[in-house]
Amino acid sequence: MTGVFAVGFMILAACPTGSTSNLLTYLARGDVALALSFTAVASVATIFTLPLVVTWALGHYLGAARAVDVPVGLMMGQVALVLGVPVSLGMFARQRWSAWAQRFEPRATRVATVLFVLIVVLAVAKNWALLRDNFTTLAPFALLLNLSMLCVGFGVAWAARLSRSQSVTLGIETAVQNAALALVIASTVLQDDAMAIPGALYGVLMYAGGLLFALAMRRLLPAAPTTATVATTAA
Repeated sequence: MTGVFAVGFMILAACPTGSTSNLLTYLARGDVALALSFTAVASVATIFTLPLVVTWALGHYLGAARAVDVPVGLMMGQVALVLGVPVSLGMFARQRWSAWAQRFEPRATRVATVLFVLIVVLAVAKNWALLRDNFTTLAPFALLLNLSMLCVGFGVAWAARLSRSQSVTLGIETAVQNAALALVIASTVLQDDAMAIPGALYGVLMYAGGLLFALAMRRLLPAAPTTATVATTAA
């Protein structure tokens, strides 16, 4: 693997958790509140850590001394649009129409699954040329990184005696990266399209590993009881 591709993977690793991790967490019956908090905190922390990691990677792999500016506005806009707006609307609907929200929850899982499959299909279609031309060279690294991070995140949380739903959440949050931000850093900030290829590949392949992980965990984790069920049991 060339130095340019190595820098591309380091850019990807330095990026915060991707927003689709929250959807995967929901599908896996993980701790969605923890996922939302993790994504928000990671996005803010990345403002400070990403320039350091990418600057080091440029110097180490390419011998290039260059400062890296992080698109703070883009990152904060993503957090507000993808996290703040849906969560606020969901909380309002649950408070205003509680009975309807509880009845709609089983359908929400099916809607979320369809939306996630659509995201995967669109990602593959958009990056088909990159997948075709670089699959045999870079796909093994991307798949190994994805599966390793799923296992490491889940394993560390489990070793720390967190609950299974929290362990699932941290596994997903660790493995799903903000590939779109990696593309922006590589193509726009650093102006090197070759560095964007690892991010584009991982941005597609992480959905496959993440979805399989989420579906497997969904079979292992029991469904959370609804308010009505809890009330009936208490009575």
